[in-house]
Amino acid sequence: MSIKELINAINSISPDNIKPIEMQSEGEIEELIDALNRLLIALQKKTTEATKNLEDKNFTFYAINYATKLIGSTLEMKELLDIAINMLLEIAEMEKGSIMLVNKDISELMVEVIKDFDEIKDPSKKIDTHEEFLTRIIKEGKPFFSNETEKFQDLGDGLGANVKSVLSIPLMGKEEIIGVVNLYNHLTNKELTHDDLNIISILTSQIAVSIENARLFSQIKQFFFNTVKALASTIDAKDPYTYGHSERVAQYSLAIAEELGCSLKEKEDIQLAAMLHDIGKIGLPDEILHKPSGLTDEEFEEIKRHPLKGSKILEHIKELTAIIPGMRHHHERFEGGGYPDKLKGEDIPLIAKIISVADAYDAMTSDRSYRTSLGSDEAIKRIKDCAGTQFDPKIVNIFVNLFEKDNREL
Repeated sequence: MSIKELINAINSISPDNIKPIEMQSEGEIEELIDALNRLLIALQKKTTEATKNLEDKNFTFYAINYATKLIGSTLEMKELLDIAINMLLEIAEMEKGSIMLVNKDISELMVEVIKDFDEIKDPSKKIDTHEEFLTRIIKEGKPFFSNETEKFQDLGDGLGANVKSVLSIPLMGKEEIIGVVNLYNHLTNKELTHDDLNIISILTSQIAVSIENARLFSQIKQFFFNTVKALASTIDAKDPYTYGHSERVAQYSLAIAEELGCSLKEKEDIQLAAMLHDIGKIGLPDEILHKPSGLTDEEFEEIKRHPLKGSKILEHIKELTAIIPGMRHHHERFEGGGYPDKLKGEDIPLIAKIISVADAYDAMTSDRSYRTSLGSDEAIKRIKDCAGTQFDPKIVNIFVNLFEKDNREL
């Protein structure tokens, strides 16, 4: 091989074409080729490692971006925490972990979610924040990781056994630490590094923001529900015999919805519709509501207009449109002939069928101006007798089973 051929071979080397020079030669040129090949092999290895590291980092940041969007997609705390622990363990490649949140009312940490391998557990535990390890994280806001865990003790989440490595990061809210994330045992048994800490810290920052947003949403929602309860109580207070009626109907309706396996949103809509189902009575004259004897045809027609009046009151509130069918149709009859629209069977919205049974039960078990309570057993008997005529048999069956399972008044 000539020097010129060697130079041409060297010139052909590029970042996209790093491979040993395959040329036969002797003497010093052979030694030079061997030295160059060793250098090229080392360079090729370094380039491959750098490319892989870059790909891994790009994938990690893509995963963090995806996890951030997923975590920010819900304002329901339980769902948020379940998503968060799943994303943390997946991105950190850890076996198990927990999320603990500070409860200001009792000045303690609460274990909110635990995941041990593939199983998410319901914790319902609290932890003494005076425990030295957690005190440093909560009070100083300093993350912690260790690969030396021979003397590591359980932090209160039940995951302290057989710990090989641990990573604990504070959840920093806008003004204070709101909790701690604990992750245990890397899946590949590699030692944790500051890079692992930095990567997970990016995700925990977003989790903390989402938790604070979920708490604020929960407070707003609770305020809204309390306002609705106050409005329902105002309606019930027009008649001392029906005080508490709307809230009881809401409780019974919610129990039915839970047995049906309704979603959280469906259960909230059913609860709201039940609390406001009689809002249309707000304009009824007291002499009709309090009348101790039978109503005239004209008075009954006035009573029958309350579902429509209630629907009209709420029809301009966009956020409450989903509950209007429950208010409008809770006096329809399963066989037809009810009011206001004479719907029948499956044409009656599920939300209205549920409220219909709950409303009838409470009406029969409450004292009224024109009669005393019929009692729970008699009320249940009459509801069963009306299955298929006034009420949906499926809803009746669920309600009766609830009553008999509790072996008491609902």
